[in-house]
Amino acid sequence: MKKNIPTVPFILLIAAFVFAASCNKKISADLALEQKTQQQEGRASIHPSIVTLDPEETAQFKIIQMATYLQPARLAENVTWSVNGIPGGNSQIGTISSDGLFTAPEEIPEPHIIHIVGHTDEVQNSTQVATVKMGANRACFESVFSYSEPRDESEYFFNPHGITLDADGNIAIIDEVTHYAVRFSSKGEFLGYIGDGPGQEDGETYRPRVILNSPDNELFITDQKVFGNRIQVFSNNGGFLRSFGPRGHAPGGSLRIHGLDLDSNGNAFVIDSDNSRVTGFTPEGKYLKSWGQDGYRREDFNAPHGLVIDSNDDVFIGNYFSGIQKFDAEGNYLLTFGRGNPPDGSVYIHAISIDQWGNIYSMVRGRRGYGYVDVDNIEMFNNNGDFVCGARLSEKDFSANWAYIDEKGYIYVVFAGGGRSGFEILAPK
Repeated sequence: MKKNIPTVPFILLIAAFVFAASCNKKISADLALEQKTQQQEGRASIHPSIVTLDPEETAQFKIIQMATYLQPARLAENVTWSVNGIPGGNSQIGTISSDGLFTAPEEIPEPHIIHIVGHTDEVQNSTQVATVKMGANRACFESVFSYSEPRDESEYFFNPHGITLDADGNIAIIDEVTHYAVRFSSKGEFLGYIGDGPGQEDGETYRPRVILNSPDNELFITDQKVFGNRIQVFSNNGGFLRSFGPRGHAPGGSLRIHGLDLDSNGNAFVIDSDNSRVTGFTPEGKYLKSWGQDGYRREDFNAPHGLVIDSNDDVFIGNYFSGIQKFDAEGNYLLTFGRGNPPDGSVYIHAISIDQWGNIYSMVRGRRGYGYVDVDNIEMFNNNGDFVCGARLSEKDFSANWAYIDEKGYIYVVFAGGGRSGFEILAPK
């Protein structure tokens, strides 16, 4: 006898098959979207990242998109090239074609360091900068102004620790021993105080470590008050606005902030030397996130003493004993340079600064891994970690504590040593 096959289970089987197929299709679509997103958010690098050229010589630059999930490395497309920020360059600083061929100028310009910029929106780090050094063995900087006072007689300075330029181009300096935050003209004329002077209350400063002028012309100052918040914000005229970042070990807390910078969204990121971590805050001071720790892995910190952020929102951390690390905006490790390994690596990196091209400047206390030897006070690396050149202050005994680099490439340095303290200005050559 022939049995009837039930139709309902068969219909359910067909429905299940159709449902599974639609799910697979959705998964495939989601995977394709994820791969596309990863490709757009992948990273790139510029090649070569540093060259030395004579007049009228050429160099071919290219941007490589790094391999992503199921995608090989490849040449980036739709790259916009410029020289020192000028699209295509010009006859004084050299020209660059639409495919990245740079032709050096007929004469060595001053300054002789040239920045090749490639920009593409297809990657996470959309702006790439390479360095061209015109002519070999040339000094990069020279001292054009120096102001100092005897440490035991100075009214303002004993150990000036941080420096920036305010919205009016005046020099703002903090001193960790006198607790002062003061302003001078570029000629060394005293202009007045920032905030209400030394003290433990909001608007007062105690052992300040970092001073930073924001794009909104607000002055950020970190200090080491016994109680209260460790980050204060002042208006350009020196009036107190707000504070955030309480003292402590808890998330959002800090002990000794030794570096601070702002990302492209105005968020403030700090490096805490004693907690050995990076902490981020919104522009209003709300805690965002933290990452990092002491250790021996390549991504771990070793007495971190500096933090700067470039235009791609990549984060650079200067370690007192072990060089400079580069991370992406999420805290993923990228590379280390300026290592403190003998016989050539820099050691005792007290602070790091950054210029508009993403070049990193380290304030060095010693080299070759064996203590205090005759060294450059400041070492300059490009954004890719290549050593560019060194710079020295006018007196051998002066030790650079911090530096600010303006849009023209001038380096403003605070220093102490030889029984004196003050600030100096170095001009690019």
